[in-house]
Amino acid sequence: MKIPRIKDIFNPAIDAIIPCQLKSCKSLFAQCSAIFRLLRRWLLLITSNQSKLQLDTIPVTTKHILWIHISSTSIGDSIMELSGRLLLKHHYQVDLLTDRKNADIFYGDDVFNDIYVDYNINYQNYDLVILDIFNTKSIKFKAKYFPKVPFVPFMGYFYGLDFNRMLFSFHRINKLLNNLYEVEVINKIANNYLNFNYFKSFVASKSCSLVVAIGGEDSIRTYDHWVEVIYLLNLKYPLLEINLLGSKNGEKIAQELDALKLSNVHNYVAQLSLLETTRLIANAKFFLGVDGGLMHIAESFCLSGVALFAKFLPEYRLGYNSKLRTLSVADNVSAISPQLIVDELFKLLGE
Repeated sequence: MKIPRIKDIFNPAIDAIIPCQLKSCKSLFAQCSAIFRLLRRWLLLITSNQSKLQLDTIPVTTKHILWIHISSTSIGDSIMELSGRLLLKHHYQVDLLTDRKNADIFYGDDVFNDIYVDYNINYQNYDLVILDIFNTKSIKFKAKYFPKVPFVPFMGYFYGLDFNRMLFSFHRINKLLNNLYEVEVINKIANNYLNFNYFKSFVASKSCSLVVAIGGEDSIRTYDHWVEVIYLLNLKYPLLEINLLGSKNGEKIAQELDALKLSNVHNYVAQLSLLETTRLIANAKFFLGVDGGLMHIAESFCLSGVALFAKFLPEYRLGYNSKLRTLSVADNVSAISPQLIVDELFKLLGE
């Protein structure tokens, strides 16, 4: 039985140093709350007879793994947290159980074989489970459907306020593989990962186009000046194909851009599925948008471009070898001037 330590709450279970912010856990109240959660979930592991099944590394005899990833519903978090699966390729047969909303972008994957979004699984097939996090939902699911299957924890008790989930994923899987690669090697190869060839195959060739992700998940990360940005871009590059992407929260700005009646600007906001949006990004050359799910998709395909940040620091979202240029402010992305964004894009378009 593995007895958790208080430091397990505040330190990622890896051997590398990654960008990580833990300020909110320094107050006495935050620490007490985190300790209470740790003890409650440790007791749940014990009472559900799971604690004795926890392993430190993936056994060499392992053949068939199920990665349980049911606690992250954000598309950006899912991409980052699952990117480390690349290290499992060619070594194991790996399946995924994930949130229905995000499953589409993992179909056709070259690491995950089967993708599940419900509990209709042949539970006898697996000799190891990767458990996303020690929370009530995941622990109870594991105990109910895989009561006797050994498991390795992914995040475990780690409840960091904000950290680079993609880098963590690569380093954590590497540690589960008993540090197969040196830390410097992991830092060099780590990047958001989606099966580019699968999505690119839907379009004949990569067009010289720019995808712009408008709208946002919250007011802090919703840019209000896209009309000015697109207008300035069009003045210098009137033949550049610009595809507008986003969900319903970007419809108002999209309508304002439609009013400009620019023949090279195509509005797909709130008109495409996640799969269709991903295909379009995979076949673009440049990306422009705010930190969010579409940015993480663009990062998965190694697009050049400009990403806008507020509140969250770029180093908590991007890899060390990202091709995205970043502009960041403390409070609200709308504080970034349109001219500054366009100047950064001009540098890329002129290369």
